Amino acid sequence: MPLFNPQQQPFQNLIQNGDMVIAQRGTSFAAVANADYNLDRWSVRYVTTAVTTVSQSADVPSFALCGQLFQSSLQVEVTTADAAVAAADVYTLRQTVEGYNFAPQAGRPLVARFAVRSSVIGVYSFACRNSIADRSYVGEFTIDVADTWEYKIVPIVASPSAGTWNYTNGIGLNVTVCLMSGANLQTAPNLWTAGNFLASPSQANALATVGNIFRMTGFWVGPSDGPQQFISRDFATELALCQRYYEKTFD
Repeated sequence: MPLFNPQQQPFQNLIQNGDMVIAQRGTSFAAVANADYNLDRWSVRYVTTAVTTVSQSADVPSFALCGQLFQSSLQVEVTTADAAVAAADVYTLRQTVEGYNFAPQAGRPLVARFAVRSSVIGVYSFACRNSIADRSYVGEFTIDVADTWEYKIVPIVASPSAGTWNYTNGIGLNVTVCLMSGANLQTAPNLWTAGNFLASPSQANALATVGNIFRMTGFWVGPSDGPQQFISRDFATELALCQRYYEKTFD
């Protein structure tokens, strides 16, 4: 029996607002603070002297690259640089997956697929961690050409039973994309490791120069034998999913 029903493929994606369309809080966040949310379901987590503006951008990858039309991307622009990375420094874009949503995929091989564009070439890190970050998985992807949209696929080994996992209404899985990391948060890639890690030792520093820009969209994390490209849920459904975590009222 196949792992998923083709009619339910959009719901295999653990990521919500992966196409970066929903922005209830606003579309631009200057000098965004650590742990602040920006586009729905996405937040920044950092320890750095760098300052960034996070915004919703209309710069998107081509249909030919992704096989789907996108309207928005999540953009990080460096307004104050941090070229001297200390051991404890880090900058990530993060989404937490609720335990109820992660539970059906726990213990299965997964894959992350997304489109990305950066001013800085080199190796970047994608990471998954459990609820209290005592188990971490780091995968790598490479920006080959500066300021050019590229499509990336990062395999994720099946999550282990060891460690502390939440399969109810807490954090089931932390999903992060790392733009910079010091040595304290680095580990060998492609395996689950005991501890809290967010990057590989090859991690690039996208925050080293003022004006650097990093963009991503079409974010999918789901079964490794699932769809080969991003599949959107309808807008009303995606908005309702986001409203579970943030709801805005109007006059």
